[in-house]
Amino acid sequence: MEPLAKMDEMIRHNKGTSLQKVYLSREDEWLLGNNEIRNVIQNYNSMAERINEYARKTLLYEIEQKEAQIKMLTYQINPHFLYNTLNTISAIAEIENMENIVEITDSISNIFRYNLKGDSIVTLREEIGHVKDYVQIQKYRFPDQFEMIYEIPEEIYSMKVMKFILQPLVEISISHGLFDKPEGGQITISAALTEEGDMLLTVSDNGIGINKKQLEEMNQKLFEYRVNMNSGKDFGGDGIGIINVNARVSGYYGKEYGITLYSEYGRWTRAVLRIKALRDEEPETGRAGETI
Repeated sequence: MEPLAKMDEMIRHNKGTSLQKVYLSREDEWLLGNNEIRNVIQNYNSMAERINEYARKTLLYEIEQKEAQIKMLTYQINPHFLYNTLNTISAIAEIENMENIVEITDSISNIFRYNLKGDSIVTLREEIGHVKDYVQIQKYRFPDQFEMIYEIPEEIYSMKVMKFILQPLVEISISHGLFDKPEGGQITISAALTEEGDMLLTVSDNGIGINKKQLEEMNQKLFEYRVNMNSGKDFGGDGIGIINVNARVSGYYGKEYGITLYSEYGRWTRAVLRIKALRDEEPETGRAGETI
């Protein structure tokens, strides 16, 4: 019975995050042989070893999480500083009646505030607001080159979407689709609900389009990522925005969700983003079908 007493003593004195194993002397090992008592002690030691390993990994994970939080707080210092600086510039510009500077700095400030907001899920209205701030800046870079059209039913504005899923697609339409179109460009963002309970968000432009072979290759890569989670395949250049949105959407909503591209070379391109339709508990009011 001495080995059992030793095991009982060890268990009663276990403290902290690790369990102490029961070590038997050679004499104890010889006396016990292969009987049940020895088996109980060996099983306890195996269990203690597994629990200790799990506790060690959990502790390391918690430490890494804390370090990540500290790094994130550190990274937020510069954006907050820039945000406050932009507000100062905007105030000075307003005093000096420099309306262009006021509008640009206000838009950049809104973008910083949207980035600093901790929520990863926002209303479609908030995501569209982020797009409008981005477009406001681009209109000063490319004056009279394009117009934005929003075809979104009022009841959809309050639905929930992932953050940063529309602006990258609009950016690609501006930088690629309308790159060689000095005027008359048009980018349309539309939203619709399906019978299956999904939401289709579409960003289309009347730009240069994509040739058939390239379009097939791009859609194949988007599909392969959703099915195989193969993030190594990208389009290069501006295509990183599509890859990023497609990856985040399929990772959050499921493999059947993501981006599909449609295009007619020389005439138009359309990126259709399928996500789950998630409703907000507190609908908001706003404008729909507006043109900027």
